[in-house]
Amino acid sequence: MSQLFLATRPRQWIKNFVVFVPLLFSFNEYWFFENENEALTLLLTVLLAFVIFILASSSVYLLNDVVDAKEDKSHPIKKYRPVASGALNVRFALFSSLFIAVIGLIMSWIFVRELTITLVIYLALMLSYTLFLRQYAILDVFCIASGFMIRVIAGGVVIGVPISPWLLVCMGFGALFIGFAKRKGELLNVSDDSYQGSQIRSALEKYDIRFIDNLLLIVVTSTLISYCLYTFWAENLPNNNSMMLTIPFVVYGLFRYLYLSRTAGLTERPEETILRDPHLMVSIVIWLLMVVGILYLYR
Repeated sequence: MSQLFLATRPRQWIKNFVVFVPLLFSFNEYWFFENENEALTLLLTVLLAFVIFILASSSVYLLNDVVDAKEDKSHPIKKYRPVASGALNVRFALFSSLFIAVIGLIMSWIFVRELTITLVIYLALMLSYTLFLRQYAILDVFCIASGFMIRVIAGGVVIGVPISPWLLVCMGFGALFIGFAKRKGELLNVSDDSYQGSQIRSALEKYDIRFIDNLLLIVVTSTLISYCLYTFWAENLPNNNSMMLTIPFVVYGLFRYLYLSRTAGLTERPEETILRDPHLMVSIVIWLLMVVGILYLYR
């Protein structure tokens, strides 16, 4: 069972925290600290959605490992994954993938029925990505970004809160930025001597460093512009434009991640990059505290 747990990639579960974004930005508008019962109910609802998306994403990771097992065996790092190393039986991994997905769907239908359609769309997209869409350059990253967008939408759906189009635009460009940085990390790593002899996915062969650098500059600029516009144009934010005070931390975080993307493939695994880099962690924590403080004081 420990190998099955490892195959679900628990470090990547942090991606599912984006389901809390709508809850965060609806604070002091659709729910209030003073109403403890309502706040607790909404928090538990989103927490349940978070758990359900952990199950859904874990199901996808298991299927992905089965599909990639042959390629992973020649990869210096991925060859240690449970399926590629032979520690986890392929048939058991496939069965577990299906079982976990079904459990997630059943939980969503019983406890958070509004989430079910969104979850089905997510699973269908990720299944398509795993089986064939990731073979197409650019489209593969759009699929990854769409996965983040679906999570954000799900976070709003489960608590009945409308999501600002500006917030969706920011999240979309931000997800594209992380996705293209991941591809750059993969390219930098395959050029390393330790990766010689490992198989490269067809989509990755269609990228080159210069092209991805151009894309990164485009999406990081788009992310910054859209976030800046969001802070003073979104109708549901404080009228005194105080949310603009959070801009420097977003700028620093994005620039820091862009810097890391230029260093020896560090961004191939975004979840590890974020968790291990103190600059990113501090900027994220300060940003969160400022957002909560501004919404509490001025909304």
